[in-house]
Parts: sequence; C-alpha cells; structure tokens
Amino acid sequence: MLEPEATKTAIEPCVHFIEPDAGQALCVRYRVDATSTLLELARAHAVPLHWRCGLGTCGTCAVHVTVLEGVAPPINAKEANVLRREGKAPGNSADSWRLACGYPLGGQCLRVTLTA
Repeated sequence: MLEPEATKTAIEPCVHFIEPDAGQALCVRYRVDATSTLLELARAHAVPLHWRCGLGTCGTCAVHVTVLEGVAPPINAKEANVLRREGKAPGNSADSWRLACGYPLGGQCLRVTLTA
C-alpha cells in the first residue's frame, strides 16, 4: 500500500567523510539546495578538509569521491586541468578525484576520502 504524500518521510542524502590516517569517519546528512558544495558542507561540520582558495584554482581541496547513490555531477575543463596539475587523475565516473569547492551536492550519497 502506498503512503499518502503528506505522510511520506523524505530521507536526506548523506556524505561519509573518511580520514584514512586517523582511522575516523563522519556521516553528515544534508538538505539539497541549488548552491551547496562539498567544501561548504565539510566546513559547516568542522571536517578537516584542507582548502585555500575555494575557487577551484589551487587544487588544495582535492578529495577522492565515491558516489554510493545517485549520479556524479560532470567535471568541467577547469577542474580537470587543476586535478591533472596536482597529479590526480580526473574523471566523470562514480569513483574519482574531484575538487570539494566545486562539487555540487545534488542529493547524492557519497563517500569522501580526505587527503593529508
């Protein structure tokens, strides 16, 4: 039997931030809006994600992202070039290096591995 629209419970998507060196993980649920990025979510929850410019030019916020549920947003040429410069292979797959400052949160569930 289907639930009426008014009683359905929406499940918020989540990001699992993994710190491999510390052996720690933090799961953060978020609400989808049109402008939030992975970096903004990390900063709002005191996740130790290194960053400098926040504009997608320095490459400091590069993280390894695995999409657990949903679709990875497309990578643009600027992000791909910055990742290559940092020695990280960019990609449009569900398991690739991305810049946290430009990764839009669009309802995906993600595993994000932080770098030192």
